Amino acid sequence: MEKNTKEKSLYHEAVGLFMCTDRLHKKVVEKRLEEIKLHRSQHVMLMHLHRFGKAVSQKELAESLSITPAAAAVSVKKLIEGGYIERKTSDKDARYNDVTITEKGRNVVMRSREIFDSIDKDMVAGITEDELIAFIETLKKMKENLKEKGQIK
Repeated sequence: MEKNTKEKSLYHEAVGLFMCTDRLHKKVVEKRLEEIKLHRSQHVMLMHLHRFGKAVSQKELAESLSITPAAAAVSVKKLIEGGYIERKTSDKDARYNDVTITEKGRNVVMRSREIFDSIDKDMVAGITEDELIAFIETLKKMKENLKEKGQIK
């Protein structure tokens, strides 16, 4: 096999395995999160709200998640119905609703973190610290290559 074909084969295999691993990780996460009984988009919103640590408007939430206000409203409604968040009229502007995470929501966030940690530990089982460091450095290079070539910040 000539060198150019071998190089193509290597990078195709690397990219294919990377993408397959990413999809598999998402599937495992979704399967394990079934016990929490939240749709993935609702779960992402709940985790995001927890990171805010304070009441935020639905508009701010939609913007920070890069979703439409309508999509945010649907998820917010379902999270309220489930008792994970609360909504009230903003003190700053009556045209906006502020949402905050409830105790039930915080409990789900804590359980989620345990699940993610368990999955991530399982994923790297049998990989040495040196291998992980090399992998991290490789991913950083790949990320920078994509940003540079794609002209993305």
